Amino acid sequence: MTSVHQSILMSRPKAVEPPKPETLADRLAGIDAWTALGWVKRFWWIAAGCAFAGVFAGYSFGTLVPARYTTYADILLYTSVASSADDPMFGQGQARDAQLLTAESRNHVLSSGNVMARAVADLDLANDPEFAGTSGSDEDRQLAARRTLTERVTTTRGLNSLMTTLSVWAESPEKAVAVSNGVVAAFQAELAAMDANSVDGLTRDISTRLADLRRDVLVAEEAVEAYRSENRLEATNGESLDNQSIAQVNTELNTARSRLADAQARQVSLETAFANGNAASPELASEAIAALRAQESEVVRQLDSLSARLGPRHPEIQALQPQVEAIRAQIRREIERQVSAARADVQQAQALVDGLTAQVAQSRSSISQSNTALVTLREMEREAEVRRGVYQAFLSQLTRVQEMSNVNTSGTQVISAAVPPESRSYPPRTSVLAAGGGFAGLMFGLACAAGLGLLLMLGKATKPASRKP
Repeated sequence: MTSVHQSILMSRPKAVEPPKPETLADRLAGIDAWTALGWVKRFWWIAAGCAFAGVFAGYSFGTLVPARYTTYADILLYTSVASSADDPMFGQGQARDAQLLTAESRNHVLSSGNVMARAVADLDLANDPEFAGTSGSDEDRQLAARRTLTERVTTTRGLNSLMTTLSVWAESPEKAVAVSNGVVAAFQAELAAMDANSVDGLTRDISTRLADLRRDVLVAEEAVEAYRSENRLEATNGESLDNQSIAQVNTELNTARSRLADAQARQVSLETAFANGNAASPELASEAIAALRAQESEVVRQLDSLSARLGPRHPEIQALQPQVEAIRAQIRREIERQVSAARADVQQAQALVDGLTAQVAQSRSSISQSNTALVTLREMEREAEVRRGVYQAFLSQLTRVQEMSNVNTSGTQVISAAVPPESRSYPPRTSVLAAGGGFAGLMFGLACAAGLGLLLMLGKATKPASRKP
């Protein structure tokens, strides 16, 4: 009975469960590439409209925006010509760092206000509507032209480079070239004016100093002539034998003192080197010592070579060691001989100085009053000659500076002048802008089409499902 009941229960049909409603997560999970492609096909007109709008916008931008044509000129800011004059005022050459500093300074001058003002005046940019506009006073147009030109001029100088690149842009190729050439000419004129101002200032300073030196020379020469007239001294080199003798002895004494100083310096150097045991000192160098040191080195080399293979008591080593000691003893005797010779030289030089000093003292005691006056006259003549020499040096310097004022020492050179550009630098070509705008519009349109399809799908997913009765 139980089995029959179970079979009846198993034979009954199961109840069918109602389907679950599709949720938003299920719809989002079902989105794939084909779904997005379907959205794009459905709303293709949006992508096409955005692409057309992008092409139109790019074409309009390329045709309506004023074109810019940029020219480039390479300028060498410093050359060796600037320092080629053999003149201490300008130098025979500058260090690399000084050249780089000069180049950096001139690079700033190239874009300075003075250069821009010169270029505006030379090119009459104040009356050009592109640079100064069409309204305002003359001063306002000048300022506007300078401001516009400054914005359009760019200088690019590499690190540790003496060359700079000048870039200028205008609304036509010809005008860009003309403005670039005008800026370069204004830059060179500004450097020339700066050099001229420096030379003028230097000329004024030297001229002022020359006036003082000329006055000092005249005073010194007048004092010499007055002293010669008062003491009845000859204007020539006529002088007494005592004066000639003392002059000669003084010359010999100075020479002897110089030799004494050299001999004392050599003695001190040799004694110091000998006392410190520095046998290899350059002061102790001589051909004999050099030969002995060579022998010592050879014997020591042989001794070291044999010591590495034989014992210290080997007969050959026993025979070489006395040779080393003998050579070293000879070196010491040679050094002592040099030191003794240096002491003897000092003694001889000292004796000569003492004798000449005594001779000078004896000669001076016999000089008369006229000779004393002649010595004073010579001192005055030397002082006048020194002042005359300084005056001549400054006069020659003034002549060189005045000659340099007629020479261009700026050292700048245009390596490559500006040429008319083949195409505009801004905006890009119209075809490129139209293609880029069309591509961007197409991508935007595709995104809008896919987004619209997604919004419609999300809207359907959020509506409540209708119930069947």
